[in-house]
Amino acid sequence: MAAAIMVAIKAMDVRTYLQYGGGGADNNFSTVAVCTAIVIVLLNIFHPKRIHLLIKSHRARRELRKLCAQKQIDEDSSTTQEDDDRPRVSGIFIHPIKSMRPVSITETKFDKHGLLSDRRLMLVRPLPTPLHGSFAKGEATHRFFTQRQAPSLATIELTPVLSQDRTRILLN
Repeated sequence: MAAAIMVAIKAMDVRTYLQYGGGGADNNFSTVAVCTAIVIVLLNIFHPKRIHLLIKSHRARRELRKLCAQKQIDEDSSTTQEDDDRPRVSGIFIHPIKSMRPVSITETKFDKHGLLSDRRLMLVRPLPTPLHGSFAKGEATHRFFTQRQAPSLATIELTPVLSQDRTRILLN
């Protein structure tokens, strides 16, 4: 720790020298360069793994910038080509009732819960009445029913009918 304090004092001496008599026109740049060098030396002494991680991440960012610049140049030069590698939506499927067969739709709307009419309903089955006579307040009275219990649910076709006031679902 005493060595770090001595290095910091020396850094202050160098900074004072650059500020009041040394340096010349590049005074600010020299001060920043000396302080940066001191910080790097201190980090290398006390945290060698951290400095190596910093250098590694700096190199990775530099490579990423090069790749992005190259990609931008490639995109600018090939504006006439059709972009087949971009992702495209090939279809929209919703499940009006959870665990039933999906329905293909051509357009949809979003609300605060996600896609309109997607998994808003669920099949449930009632639980048997408890031995003590009735369910306690807050106790579950039904269990959900999924394709794990009945794989034949996937064969039931649904047709969602969107109306102005609510959504209706027709079973086929």
